[in-house]
Formats: sequence, C-alpha cells, structure tokens
Amino acid sequence: MDQTLDPDAQHRIYQLDGRYVTDLPGFHLAFGEVVNGPGGYYGAGYFWFWECFKGGAGAVPPFTVVWNEWQVPAARMRYPYHPAGGSPSDCFTMMVDNLREVGVEVVLP
Repeated sequence: MDQTLDPDAQHRIYQLDGRYVTDLPGFHLAFGEVVNGPGGYYGAGYFWFWECFKGGAGAVPPFTVVWNEWQVPAARMRYPYHPAGGSPSDCFTMMVDNLREVGVEVVLP
C-alpha cells in the first residue's frame, strides 16, 4: 500500500498502479489493495464499491488517488455494451467521474 499524508490537505494520497487494471474486477481488486493493503477489500462489484464510501471498509473521502499508468485502463475499460445491458460503456470515465462525485480527488498524471 503506497500512501502518504498531505499535510496541507490533511487527507491521504494513494498511488494506484493502472498497468494491470484492464477490467472492472481488476479495478476493484487494485483499488481495495491500494486503500487497505495487500488483499484489501473495497467492494467486489459496483454496488458494494459505492457502499464502502459510506464507511466500515477503510478509507472514507475526502482522499486523493493518483492513478498512475491510467492510459492502460482508459484504453481497456471500454465495452461495446453496458455491463448491465444497453448502450456502449466507457467504464474508465464512469469510474473517474463517480469517484469525483463521492469526494475522491482523482489525479491522472
């Protein structure tokens, strides 16, 4: 788990390595390990992931995620269908937007 404390913002900064995040299950696994250490859990699916932001599963916003190598998931997490059915889905953009909505600062260096 690579994290630091930003003395100015008084919240945690987590470093997410995007090289191996190529799908939604991989994202959930990587995010859980970044926030809660090796084998860490932070939701195993869409619903449970967002429930974790309410507390009881580790970090609660506000915090910062620096998503290194974000270009890999940005290219791979686009699907010709929505996982729940319907129109095409850009899951990378959806995850970034949703993280920001719940108070997570997402940095894409």
